Amino acid sequence: MRRQLLLMLTCLLAFLALVALINLIANPYAAWPVTAIDKTYLATGPGVERVATPYRLRTEAPDVLLLGTSRVLYGMLIEQGYRDGVLNAAVSGASLDEVAAIVDLALRKPRLRRIVWGLDFVTFDDHYRGFREEPTRDRLAGNALRRARETLLSLDALQASGGLLLRAAAGPGRLPAQKLLPVPWPPVAVSAAFAAIGSPPADAGANALLDQQLREWFGGYAQHRRSDAQWELFGRTVRRIRDAGIDVTLLVPPMSMWELETIRQAGAWPAFQTWKRELAVFGPYWDFSGYNEVASHDEFYAFPIFCHFKPVVGHTVLRRVLGADCSACGALATAVLDSAVWVDETTVDAHLADEDAALQRVTQARPRCVETVQRLVDPSGAVVAAAPSLHD
Repeated sequence: MRRQLLLMLTCLLAFLALVALINLIANPYAAWPVTAIDKTYLATGPGVERVATPYRLRTEAPDVLLLGTSRVLYGMLIEQGYRDGVLNAAVSGASLDEVAAIVDLALRKPRLRRIVWGLDFVTFDDHYRGFREEPTRDRLAGNALRRARETLLSLDALQASGGLLLRAAAGPGRLPAQKLLPVPWPPVAVSAAFAAIGSPPADAGANALLDQQLREWFGGYAQHRRSDAQWELFGRTVRRIRDAGIDVTLLVPPMSMWELETIRQAGAWPAFQTWKRELAVFGPYWDFSGYNEVASHDEFYAFPIFCHFKPVVGHTVLRRVLGADCSACGALATAVLDSAVWVDETTVDAHLADEDAALQRVTQARPRCVETVQRLVDPSGAVVAAAPSLHD
C-alpha cells in the first residue's frame, strides 16, 4: 500500500513538473522572461488580461502604455497584448484603484515615455471604489505563489499553452491579418477595415440583447454618486506620472448614442458634464464622446456591447492622440477624427455648451435610441427589470 501511494505521489509530481515545463516553455501569459515561442502567436481573450497584465508589467519593457477599462482593452485591441513597444494594460471593469496599482508597476520601467489613459465616467463613482477582485490585487502586489500557480501549474494555462503551440506550428501565414499589423494600425489598414465594417444585426434576438444592455447601463447610471476619494486618487496618480517625467495623454473615448441616451434618461447627464469639467482641472484631454457623428454610427460599435467601439475606431483614435497622420485613413475615419475635441480649462465651458446644444438637436429629432430607452423606463423613472450594476 505504501509503495502504491509513493508511486502515485511520484506520478503526480511528474505530471505537475511536465505541466509546469510546458507552461514555462510556451509562456502563454508572457509572465516569465522566456521567449522560446515568438510572442506574435500570443492571444488575448475575455478575462485573460486580469491574469496576464500584472505579470507582463514585470516582464515587458514598453515605451507606450495604454490604460483604461474594456473600452481601451478591446477598442484599441493589440492581439498579443504587446507589440511595437506598446503594451495594452487596460483591464475589463478596471477601477481607479486597480489602474493606480498598474501605474505603480509601470513607472518602474526605464523605457516608458508615454501613457495613454482612456477615462470612464463610471469609475469615478462611489460604487467603483477599491479593487474589483482580490486576485488582481495579489497579482499586482507581486504574490509569487499565485504567479507560479496561475502561470505554471494551472490547467487554464496549459490549455492556453496548447493553443499557442498549435498557432506557432501553423506559422504566421495562418494568423489573422490584424494580428500582424503594427500599432497603431497604418492608414491603409484603417481604411480597409472601415470599408469592410458591417452593420449591427436587426433581428429579434439582437433587440433582446440590446434591451438587456440598456437595462444594465440604466441601472448603473441612475445610481451614480460622485466619489471624492476616487477624484483624489485620480489626481495623485496623474501627478505621480508627470513627476516621473512620463507624458500622460488623457482621453474620453467614443461613446455610442445608445449609451449617451441612457445616461441622459437616467438623469446622469448633468453629472457627466460636471465630470468633464472637473477633468480639465487635471490637465487638457481629448474628448471623443458626446452627441457627435462618431456616436451616431452604430456600425462603429461591437453590438450589443455598444460601450465597446471596434478596433478600427480605437486605432484611429490612437493615431490622433499619438500625433500620427491619418489623412489617408478614409471618410469614416474622418468622422472619428472630427469628433475629437481638445479640452482644457479655458475651453471646457464652451465645449460643454456645444455638447448640450447637440443633445437638444438629437433628442428633438427622436432617433430610435431615444424611443427604445424610453420604452424600458416606466413613468416613475424606474427601469423595467433593471440590472443591479453597470458592467463595462
